[in-house]
This record gives sequence, C-alpha cells and structure tokens, in this order.
Amino acid sequence: MSEWPPPPLSTIVPIEKGPFPLDYSHRIFHMGSCFSQSIGSRLIADQFQVVSSPFGIVYDPTAMADQLDRIMSDQWYTLDDLVHDGHLYHSLDHHSTYSGGDAGPVLERINQSLQSCRDALPQCRLMILTFANTRSFQHRATGRRAANCHQLPSSEWTVEEMGLKALTDRYVPLITNMQARFPSLHMMVTISPVRYLYGGMQQNNRSKARLHLLAETLEPLNVWTFPAFEILMDELRDYRYYDRDLVHPSALAVDIIYQRWLESILTLPAKELLQQVRSIHRDLNHRLRFPETAQARAFRDTTMKKIETLRNEHPAFPWLFSDVIPPTEPT
Repeated sequence: MSEWPPPPLSTIVPIEKGPFPLDYSHRIFHMGSCFSQSIGSRLIADQFQVVSSPFGIVYDPTAMADQLDRIMSDQWYTLDDLVHDGHLYHSLDHHSTYSGGDAGPVLERINQSLQSCRDALPQCRLMILTFANTRSFQHRATGRRAANCHQLPSSEWTVEEMGLKALTDRYVPLITNMQARFPSLHMMVTISPVRYLYGGMQQNNRSKARLHLLAETLEPLNVWTFPAFEILMDELRDYRYYDRDLVHPSALAVDIIYQRWLESILTLPAKELLQQVRSIHRDLNHRLRFPETAQARAFRDTTMKKIETLRNEHPAFPWLFSDVIPPTEPT
C-alpha cells in the first residue's frame, strides 16, 4: 500500500515573518531587475503606494548603488551625462525608455523622475532592492559604469565580474548612510530567480552565489533577505513555472512568490483590505457579454458603489482605485 497521506510534492521553503508589519498606509520603494518590476506591478494592481526607481530596470548591483547615491545627492543630470549614438541621446544610468532624439526632453524626463523620487523617498517605509547578477559594464570613452548599454557596440565597453569584497565595500557604507538619513525606512533585498546565461550556467551560479553572500553580509545591518530565489529554485522547481525562454519565471511563479511575501509581511487588517481590493478587481475585469443591457449597467453601478463604500470605510487611503474614480477634493 502506498504511503498515506502522500508526502509533499515539493520542498516548502520556510519563510519567517517579516521584521516589520506592512500595511496600506506605508509607501514602498522598489529598484532592481525585471523581477523587481514584476513585483512592483503587482503591488500597484493591489492598490499599494508604490514608488518605482527613477532609473528603470537595472541588473548590476554596483550600478544600482551609484543610482542610490545619485538619489541622495543634490546633483541633477546635464548634457555631460548623456551619450549620443548618432541617432539618440542616452543616459548610462537609465533604461532606454528615457532615451530620445532631443537632449532637452530626455533631461527633463530624467530630472523630473529624479525629483519625484527624492520627494517621495522620505515617506517610504520599505525599500526593496532586487539583485540580478554581478556583471558590470564600464564605458571606455567616459570611464563611467553603466546600468544600461543601450545596444552600443561591444568595443565601447570593459566588462567585469564584481567580486564579493567589491560588492561588500560598496554596499555596507551605502546602507549605513541610508539608514542614518532615513531612520524609518526598512530595507529588504531579494536575489532575482531569473537565470542569466551570458557566461553559461556555471557563471550564473557563481554570480548568484556572490549575491547571496552579499545579502548575508548585509543582514547584520538590519537588512531582511526574502527568499524569492529559493522559492523558485527549490520549492517550485519545475519548468511549468518558467516562461517560454526557460530562464524567466512564469506569471504563475511570480504570483506565488509575491503571495508568499505578502503573507510574511502584511498586517491582518492589510490582508483583509487586500481581499476586498482583489474582489473589486475581479468585478472590474469581468467581461460582460452584453455591456449595453440593463443587467450589465446594474453590475457596473454595483461595482462603483463597492469602490465608494471601500473608500468611505478607509478614508486614510484616498488613492484606492483612484484610477477608476478620482478622489474628491476636500472642501
């Protein structure tokens, strides 16, 4: 007779409760790789207050550290900070979504995003940093480290794998400085579960190992490490949880990791509010077969009333579904 109850189908990664309670009154800053963007988009959908990095996606932790230094400085971007490839102006610190054919609008977008982040960061309760790999690019012509190569020729770059000591020497004083400047800001790091195969599987594993050791080094500084990497590698551990390229986690895998994180850090009232938010989202996303019927109009009216009721019950959170019903101005 086979064993009953059957053994678990996977190794469950234990997750300790987060070292601080998070609720809807707290702002969340996130920065890092495409995995960070996936988590950020889910937080936004769940109506949390999210401050995204003003630089866009970044994979190299040392470039991320440079970006954090720039946020905390009083320096703005000027024409000297841009490179021109013959067609477009680029910032080596920024994702290509900021690039453009005219330097003026490029700098305006960059500095507006930077100002918005500087204004919002002091009100943030949690900072999430997602480390992707240890590969660092230095632009030969300017001597500057780049967060994005903008498909410039490989001959323009010096590529280096950052060692643990260099990463530690960069991050320990940075984290210490940030904690002194923003004493109410809690910090969390994750290692992106996305595999980067530019140097083969072994190189990816060595890179991830250095990032895990960096996270361990930062933990005594009250930096919490959430095991997103372990959940995908050890708990899910099946290609059904990967995207078509077989290196990125699927949407289902990201959903699972995101939900495990929420369960570890949210307060009970926040979890209850989250369920209401998701119920309304399901109503908003419901496809009506006959949208012009009285029944469909009644369904939409009921959904709008649910939003109004939710906001009346939580007047401290006026941003809830503000993209659906703009908040009323106080009289």
